[in-house]
Amino acid sequence: MALLGGFFVAGAGLLVAGAFFIKEIMVSDFWSIFSLSFTDAGTLLAYWQEFALSLLETFPAESFAYLLAPVFVLLVLAKEYGERQQAMKL
Repeated sequence: MALLGGFFVAGAGLLVAGAFFIKEIMVSDFWSIFSLSFTDAGTLLAYWQEFALSLLETFPAESFAYLLAPVFVLLVLAKEYGERQQAMKL
């Protein structure tokens, strides 16, 4: 029962963190810089290192970390669930 509650809470946290991440990435300059890759491929190839660094600098890393936390919890809970299922078979 605790695992099911944990899955529910972590799943809800993943939805909230995902919405927060999408909002942050749309508001940041990351999206506007990333959209250049679709419009000007020649310049992008010439200055790919600067382009990559600009993307890295504007990536919302904090909100991405918030997104990874519930994913980690879900993976831990899935591992625990698998171990308990295996123990019940024996």
